[in-house]
Amino acid sequence: MLLVAAGCSKKAEWQEFSSPDGRFSITFPAKAEEEVKTLNTAEGPVEMHEYLATLGNRAFLATYSDYAKGEDEVKAETRLAGWRAGVMKGRTLITEREMTVDGLPGRELIMDTPEGLQIQARAFYRGKRLFQALVAAPKGDLHPDETTRFLGSLKITAE
Repeated sequence: MLLVAAGCSKKAEWQEFSSPDGRFSITFPAKAEEEVKTLNTAEGPVEMHEYLATLGNRAFLATYSDYAKGEDEVKAETRLAGWRAGVMKGRTLITEREMTVDGLPGRELIMDTPEGLQIQARAFYRGKRLFQALVAAPKGDLHPDETTRFLGSLKITAE
């Protein structure tokens, strides 16, 4: 579960982060820390690589996960629907839209959590890999300029 610590507003120090193994780059407002988690999925265990930065009471997260089945076996719309179902569990949908980044299919969701957070999240799928970027903040404190800058900076590189 993503937790956002309460804190005073800090000034963003935007820095590009690149993951050669993850084959993506994104611009964080502060230094990101990496953590690897194992998810239990219908396809078996999946390693999720998380990169998290916080700025005041806002969290900025980018992840990638490699699934056993690729897009030759699981269509992008099916993988993205699975992502949506997982990320929406226990949350209230505010808006949803389909989108692309670097020609890859994706979705964007804005949702509220029972804990009083608002999350804006995007996910994209290529091959066996699911990419995700999100910003979470207390409801009413999701800064549109920061959120747009972070989510819009996601670049997925060639395999």
